[in-house]
Amino acid sequence: MQYLCDFFSWLSLLTFDKVILTVLGVSSVVSVLAWTGFLPSRISKKISLNRAEETMVVLSKLGINPDKYSKGNVSKSIPDFIDANNLEKTLHDILKTCTIESPVGVGKTEQVRVESYIDVMSLSTDSKSAQQLARCLTSYWKQKLIENDGLIKNSVFDIVVTPKGGSPILGYEFSKIMETSFALHISGNHKFTSSDAALQFKSCFDSVAQPEEGSIALVVDDSATGGRKVLETIADLKAHGIVVTDCLVLFEPVVKGIRERLKTQGIQLHAIVEKKI
Repeated sequence: MQYLCDFFSWLSLLTFDKVILTVLGVSSVVSVLAWTGFLPSRISKKISLNRAEETMVVLSKLGINPDKYSKGNVSKSIPDFIDANNLEKTLHDILKTCTIESPVGVGKTEQVRVESYIDVMSLSTDSKSAQQLARCLTSYWKQKLIENDGLIKNSVFDIVVTPKGGSPILGYEFSKIMETSFALHISGNHKFTSSDAALQFKSCFDSVAQPEEGSIALVVDDSATGGRKVLETIADLKAHGIVVTDCLVLFEPVVKGIRERLKTQGIQLHAIVEKKI
């Protein structure tokens, strides 16, 4: 009887060992396929994210802040055009050159009267001015990453997106410096309708890039007065499974409370200066 019990115990151990070996074997094959690029990109990305999350948990338990070092490393890859101490003054001086000192109405859905209007779109049609403005944005983004105040939710992004009715040249110049894909959002009527899911993004965005679901977008514009264009851009990005957490602008007109509106959508607004217009 004892021999029979020992036999079954040995058999159960043998089966368990086989299960473990099988699991390890499958795991090794999947890892090799992921490393060599033979797995579909969505699966590879999911595996990488899971590993990254596990690493973050371990580091956090050891008392190490991975986000701090991650943002620090990202900031090192960004060109440093303008010193942080001179950034606001530099931008103020540039904006003065395109400020219309006359009362005008701004906003499409909710128009308000302002005493002056900053016409960045017109200024950005000059290539040197557009590059200078984009360098202000780049220097500010780098500064925020170095400060690591927790306001930037995603320091790394896959694509820069600008409303077509905003300052598209500014967004394009910024994406060039950051060496990132660029897209223009088409507000209102889209270019076409199609039942093909692969064409849905192209219907409302002008872009060579076709971001995968789960990609991260950074919305960039000159300002966000009422927020209509920015909010429509964010809505269409989210509808296509693209993650949006941050919006970067040159200045924030403090007339319509756009910062709070964006917060309700889970978006953090980053502005170099505030302008009372």
